[in-house]
Amino acid sequence: MTGMADRIAKGLSDQDVVRFLRQMVSIYKDRRTGNPALAEALRKLADRLEKEATSERADPSPAQSSLWVTPSTEELRGYDDEAISKYISDEARTKVDLVELAFARFSIPRAKLQRMPAAEIRDAISAALKHEQSLKIIAEEAERYGSSRRS
Repeated sequence: MTGMADRIAKGLSDQDVVRFLRQMVSIYKDRRTGNPALAEALRKLADRLEKEATSERADPSPAQSSLWVTPSTEELRGYDDEAISKYISDEARTKVDLVELAFARFSIPRAKLQRMPAAEIRDAISAALKHEQSLKIIAEEAERYGSSRRS
């Protein structure tokens, strides 16, 4: 808790604000329950702040280079197996980041994930990824067997 208190005392970084804005975008973009216009405005604001922050810091230190901005839900849905593995192995990812990935990519309910520690969320994502990979293998084998089948 002291780390959080120190962070608040020092103020939020641009990356913290960008991450927050991107999370708000994912909440407000739902057409039925959200506010798509607000989501778009928040996205533009996050993009602008991120662009300014990256132009101000030309050469990030190694500690800063591991700070990632949370991708949008659409981006998370499009992640391939390698990108997911990298995402969950990055220790800079917060629990919220992991919950968003698990929800967006594997449709694991947020409520279930929010009660879990980050390590268990990583395990759940890894298990879901392995399950998805095994289904792909089964589908490929079934297709291969089906095309050679003569009946």
